[in-house]
Amino acid sequence: MATAPKPAAKTPAKGGKGAAAPVVEDDGADKAKKKKRLLIAGGGVLALSLAGAGAFFFMKKKAAKEEADDANGDDHGEPEKAPMFMVLEPFTVNLRSEGNGSEQFLQASFNLQINDQKQADQLKLYMPQLRSRMLLLLSSKTPTEISTAEGKQELVDELAKVISEPYVEHAKKQAVIGVFITTFVIQ
Repeated sequence: MATAPKPAAKTPAKGGKGAAAPVVEDDGADKAKKKKRLLIAGGGVLALSLAGAGAFFFMKKKAAKEEADDANGDDHGEPEKAPMFMVLEPFTVNLRSEGNGSEQFLQASFNLQINDQKQADQLKLYMPQLRSRMLLLLSSKTPTEISTAEGKQELVDELAKVISEPYVEHAKKQAVIGVFITTFVIQ
């Protein structure tokens, strides 16, 4: 069964006479200031919380979108530019002798990947120099050096380097993206 609450015991005032102590009430202005401060502090905390949550969700959404774009291969709305290749005439060169007395030849064809038609026109203008550089490099190799996959890759890297060098003094380098072997026969 429920029992009725007991009344609180009264403590005697300082004088010991049992009289209740006078209660001092805050005046209305102090209460209003406290409420105003509390509201401002609460509003500030709320605003900061909302700003933090908004920033978190915005960044999370942006990161997820970028991740999805990367997975799809999307370059942020930019249309993918088709690659441009320049086909070079085949090369036939004597390879450097390995000391066994036999001569060996290399017959090879290459394609150059370039940025644009302007680059192709520039390379066509200097085609005799380009071919000369390539022939000198190719003829400096021995059959053993270029018969392995690693040797061919090293050759391609060296070709890209010599092709990219300027063809006239004080000119900028040629922008050759890649050199690709299309035929490669050592006899």
